[in-house]
Amino acid sequence: MTAQRIRYVEAKKNFFDFCRAVGVAEFVGFVALALVLYAGVWYQSSKGLGNRIIKSKRMLNMIPMELVVGNELLKERILSLDIRRVLT
Repeated sequence: MTAQRIRYVEAKKNFFDFCRAVGVAEFVGFVALALVLYAGVWYQSSKGLGNRIIKSKRMLNMIPMELVVGNELLKERILSLDIRRVLT
């Protein structure tokens, strides 16, 4: 092989090694960012979710059934599945 051909093959190998290293670095960065977002946002917001659900359920159980049964507007909203308007 000529010297020029050897330099070409080495340069091509170096280029592809560099491209692979950049791709691996981007992937590792993406995975790290996903973990940080999960730990910082989702985990923190979902940590107290179970307690909030239990508290809401207890508060709803404190409402007398006579009040719920006698309220026609509430009954219509529940039957129409308009939960957002029921809770406000």
